[in-house]
Amino acid sequence: MRLALFLLKIGIFCSEFNNLNGQPLFATAGAVADPVNGQLPFIALLTNNRGEHLCTGSLISEKHVLTAASCLNKISPTSNTKVVLGTLDHWSPAHNKFDIQSTLTYKTWCMLHPASCFYEKFTDDIGIILLKTKNAKIRPTMIKDSKFEPGLKLRVIGWGENGDRVPPQKPRKAVMTVLSKQECEQRVKNLVHPCFSDVVLPDKVSCAVSDPPILVAEGDTGGPAFLKSDKHISGIVIQRCPVYGPHDVNPQQVNLILRLSDFYTFIFDVMKHDQYFMIS
Repeated sequence: MRLALFLLKIGIFCSEFNNLNGQPLFATAGAVADPVNGQLPFIALLTNNRGEHLCTGSLISEKHVLTAASCLNKISPTSNTKVVLGTLDHWSPAHNKFDIQSTLTYKTWCMLHPASCFYEKFTDDIGIILLKTKNAKIRPTMIKDSKFEPGLKLRVIGWGENGDRVPPQKPRKAVMTVLSKQECEQRVKNLVHPCFSDVVLPDKVSCAVSDPPILVAEGDTGGPAFLKSDKHISGIVIQRCPVYGPHDVNPQQVNLILRLSDFYTFIFDVMKHDQYFMIS
């Protein structure tokens, strides 16, 4: 219960993870950059038949893509959702589009392994996509156990759409700083209704900010977070919080990052057992 309190108490302002608004890794004054094409081929874009950028993800094996569970809610047979890999230029003819065979959320896995996990609806926003065909050309990323110590620099990448809903040609990359638990909770307390005095940051989540501010938005969800090397991911982007309207930005807002070290058992077990996807 305590783990969910942070998001539960600010529910008036924070939407569900799959109901985000805003611009992509946009800055009120901070700097964002285009990653160099060819450097990060494992970065995945989830897109539908309307060309919308639904979410970001990471290829973690020849057939598995790690992303946010809320992103999997956007996948449906009628939308013809594809996973784009191998390029950081959506307009490039060199990109590879993969069909999705199935998906699995941490919540579903927990139902199969009740003794191995304790699912929290508001924080455990993580899932895995199983591709229909194996990918033999693109090298997957590796997952690294890293401590999100306050003051460390964090890099995030996302395919978020522009404020006018125009899909960007390239994803954006931004550098942020990890906050301490106390700093994060204090910033959020200052933004929400004053009666919510017992806001508690979930243990599996870290906050990241920049000065000038850079904030994640729809389409960036599920994207990788790097602490030291861009070859090893340590977390995934959830959302910014609190979430206001598409153009309402407060420099005190924070970006929420889910730490992968708390989900190692889930990730590596699913990568070994494709049969889990048959019941999802």
